[in-house]
Amino acid sequence: MSSNGMDHAVVVGGSFAGLVTARVLSDHFAQVTILERDQFPVEPIPRKGVPQGGHVHGILKLGREILDDLLPGFVAETTDEGAILFDQIAWGAGWGPNGWSTARGPSKALGYGVRRPLLEAVARRRVSAIPNIGLAHHKAQGLATSAGRVTGVLIGDDTGAATVLEADLVVDASGRGSAGPAWLEQAGFEAPTDTIVNAFGGYASKLLRVPDDAWRGDFRFVAQLPTPTCTKGAIVYPQDNGLYIVSLFGQARDYPPGDEAGFDDFLQNCEISLMHEVVSKSESASEIRTSRATANRWRHYERIADPPPGFVALGDASMTANPMFGQGISTACLGAVTLGDTIGDLEGDLRTLPKKFQGTLAERIQFPWQLAVGFDFQFPETVGERPALTPEAKEAGQYLRVLGQIATEDREVNEAMLLSTQMYDRSRLFEPDFQAKAKAWVAEGRAPRYTDPKSPPPTLVH
Repeated sequence: MSSNGMDHAVVVGGSFAGLVTARVLSDHFAQVTILERDQFPVEPIPRKGVPQGGHVHGILKLGREILDDLLPGFVAETTDEGAILFDQIAWGAGWGPNGWSTARGPSKALGYGVRRPLLEAVARRRVSAIPNIGLAHHKAQGLATSAGRVTGVLIGDDTGAATVLEADLVVDASGRGSAGPAWLEQAGFEAPTDTIVNAFGGYASKLLRVPDDAWRGDFRFVAQLPTPTCTKGAIVYPQDNGLYIVSLFGQARDYPPGDEAGFDDFLQNCEISLMHEVVSKSESASEIRTSRATANRWRHYERIADPPPGFVALGDASMTANPMFGQGISTACLGAVTLGDTIGDLEGDLRTLPKKFQGTLAERIQFPWQLAVGFDFQFPETVGERPALTPEAKEAGQYLRVLGQIATEDREVNEAMLLSTQMYDRSRLFEPDFQAKAKAWVAEGRAPRYTDPKSPPPTLVH
């Protein structure tokens, strides 16, 4: 290791969080090694180490912007390989707590249709081409330490013996199954405490070929999330190269089945019939894949009083949220950029990096955490400590519920609400013109109009 302590960084995990983190660290360290236990597939297919890999995918606007900044032309490269960008408001039929929306038409709220394996393949190709980034296929078994700091990773060889891969900085980007807390404890350091919120959700998904005549009118995707009164939900969503995916969502232990008959029965018993209508006219293009890895878990590294220099965690290894809102990749990208920014702010002072970085990261990932657990706490079966709501939080929640009603008829509000979720920023929603709309809506005693799930969704308003 070099005298300035910026010679070698090791990133544990070669999925999206690991790839973008390695890209960021390549600006600060002479050499970066991605340590991944899996052999990557030659073709872009789901792999065991990514539980969400076979289910509905996209990347939020925040994540797309970060990726295009770190890997210029990333989104265009994926579209060259078949991914699509499309207008969510113009294309979508979404059923929610306020029924169907009439606020449809051209907008800036873009969806991104692409399968996870293709996303990873393009990102891996781009990152692997960076000269000071290398990839090593080994299983990390623990942390090497010396004089109160982390100095590397213990890796296993073919004989079962452990060797040390030395590093000035080790980044745990190994995902929701991270062993990072156990490694710290085994090395004599304080491990993070956990907050776990589990709504006992599950997924079942398969790819489809959807003919144009399967759709009603101008719609090209449809979604309905589970609710406390109907714990079954689903989405039919564009992916890449002309494929669609249908993902079933079940909450409160209403786990979607992995057999065709059960899959079809689950879909028929969702609150709206439009999804089953489309799927029944489509051709299956893959087997059904299931997953129940949906619990929210926050490993509170930011609360460790004296974290050891040389080790940080990000992505799902730090905080993982119910994947129903598609925040995982964007949150990983945000964590990687935050790490790079913190290293720059500290001018490479790796002694103080863990405390500063994990604290800043905790502030920046509040939004995706609160969105996911707020949704999950609707269900009485959800386990986990329910946070006490302040009067201000209750007032804001009621205001946002009113905006949600307005969004069924007002395209500007509809677009702003979608973009706020995509950018982890709700500030636009609290500006005076939106507050005036909310006051008028309440004063006039208005309510959403299309609240019959058996009725067809409204057609496109140009």
